[in-house]
Amino acid sequence: MRMTRTFVWSALALVLAVPAVFADEAVEAQPPEEPQTLLRLDVVMTRSKGDAVVARLPYSMLLNTGGDVARVYGGIQLPIVVQHQGSNTVMFKNAGGNVSARAWALDDRRFKLALSTELGGVYPANGDAASEATEGPPSAPVLRSFSTEATVTLGDGESTRLSDSADPITGETVRTEVTLHVAE
Repeated sequence: MRMTRTFVWSALALVLAVPAVFADEAVEAQPPEEPQTLLRLDVVMTRSKGDAVVARLPYSMLLNTGGDVARVYGGIQLPIVVQHQGSNTVMFKNAGGNVSARAWALDDRRFKLALSTELGGVYPANGDAASEATEGPPSAPVLRSFSTEATVTLGDGESTRLSDSADPITGETVRTEVTLHVAE
């Protein structure tokens, strides 16, 4: 009987001690949370035709370092009539600017940014709204989109040109520039 009690108490002590040992290891295995830095990202998409600026579209957003996604969208949804299975259906197309970003702090007070930008819209097929109105029935619209995905490294107050792209029909260009500021 004495041996049974000793065995039971030994087994109970082992059962109670093992979870405590593993619990301490589980806490130590988790990486410590790094402090986040609040950033303000300014993105400007400039549409130009030749030397003339057609539109300057600024977007600004706050985001934290640590890789969480931040997004900003400015624009409208345009109805587009399409034919589906013999009947007309209305679909909607976003027309405007969309910016998505993630940020990570680097050791030298600089920040790694993963950026995605898009500027889209619906235009007449020939790119000229004035001639479209005078030349008879309108043709199907053209959905235009300028987009960029890039990873850049910037410090507080630094700017960079993210992209330049051209419309193959009209020659209109879109330049995307990014400026980073530490907001704290």
